Amino acid sequence: MTIYQSSKERSQLQVSGGQAEESTTDVELESCSFPQWEHDPENPWNWPTWKKVVMVVMISSQALTASITTSIISPSRTELMDKFSISSTEAILPVTLYTIALGFGPIVGGPLSEIVGRLPVYAGALILGALFTLGAGLANQFSALCVLRFLVGFCWAPVLAVAPGSLAETFEPRSGHWGVCYYRKELAVDTMEPALLRHLEPPLETPHPRDVPPSHQGTARQEKGARNPLEDPSSGPSADFRCVTFICLYVAVEFGTLFSFFAGVPYTFATVYGFSIDDAGLLFLTIVIGCLLGLLTIVLCDFFLYRKQAPRYASNRILPEYRLYPALFGSVGLPVGLFWFAWSARPDVHWLSPAAAIVPFAWGNLGIFISTVQYFSDTYQGNIVASVARANSLARYGFAGVFPRFTLQVYQKLGVHWAASLLGFLALELLPVPWPKIRSRSMYPTIEYAKAMDM
Repeated sequence: MTIYQSSKERSQLQVSGGQAEESTTDVELESCSFPQWEHDPENPWNWPTWKKVVMVVMISSQALTASITTSIISPSRTELMDKFSISSTEAILPVTLYTIALGFGPIVGGPLSEIVGRLPVYAGALILGALFTLGAGLANQFSALCVLRFLVGFCWAPVLAVAPGSLAETFEPRSGHWGVCYYRKELAVDTMEPALLRHLEPPLETPHPRDVPPSHQGTARQEKGARNPLEDPSSGPSADFRCVTFICLYVAVEFGTLFSFFAGVPYTFATVYGFSIDDAGLLFLTIVIGCLLGLLTIVLCDFFLYRKQAPRYASNRILPEYRLYPALFGSVGLPVGLFWFAWSARPDVHWLSPAAAIVPFAWGNLGIFISTVQYFSDTYQGNIVASVARANSLARYGFAGVFPRFTLQVYQKLGVHWAASLLGFLALELLPVPWPKIRSRSMYPTIEYAKAMDM
């Protein structure tokens, strides 16, 4: 039996009683075959390679534009102060509002893309964001600049939120992506139904994760005596809520620290080494270097650590904790980079030393961010993963927007050494988040459950 059934067949199964419905659900969840859709030329999985490459390039270009726009106005802080007669703190407001808007945009853009399709969201966001950007460049009042910057971020934010869904719908998951098969199939059919599946007759009917009983959503964890969250009050949704909360807090704090560099780095190198704004702006290339090293680390961890776990688990369903290797390494790089930056920024130390200290921080930051996103995607399904992603995005950009608002005051009051050290202590305090087995009481399959099933 496949996941596709005619309305008549489904009605017959429903009439036959609860036992038949339960067995049908089991078969549907175990089956991951879509006979009509898998061979349909409109299915993005069946697109030719050149078409997929074009789509990736287009999405990446939009995402890059949205990301660059975040801090592109940061070096003009002094010019904004002179032109609009505002304080240094007020001059950072356009960066803050844009960043906060990146957190709220996906709340609207994500669900909208599942109703009208991805393309209208991409096209509408690009055009509106470009028009608001043009208006921000021509603004003659500071209030207008701030409002337009917020609207630009709000319009371009859905690009960052919808892109992972587009990629999941375009590239077929390979072996080693445990728990993603059913989830990504659901994305490809359910979320894109208005745009891609209207032409299919008879209409395809796919169960939504919300319609599947919880007892069937976690089939792996209930085999061989695995704990049932309904029987153990210390496990289940509350444990997963704590897990998501701590990880979102960790990522949010480190993103806030990263964005605080937009004000802290120019201030540090201007006061300690006498750098101009243009010279200080070039120092942000160290963040690019750190991100490239972080990307390389993620790829190496995937090939040499994550995929090698496949033979140990049935059907290559690798447990999601193995996604966190880059986060484990990166959690060490964050405090190292921050303390290095804090105590090497002295007149008697060459400026290259504090500049180089930014590299391990950016390396660790990217490793934590990417691996936790993969971890969430591999762990949760359907609407749950969408909610987790939006919560992560809102927390991340909320902190990123607020931190620059008080960065200069902290640097001026505490001095460069202790201001950067304060951020280092925060990173050190949150360092254990990806390390312990924080999901040992989760309602979803974890390493602890795997050990229990092997016993």
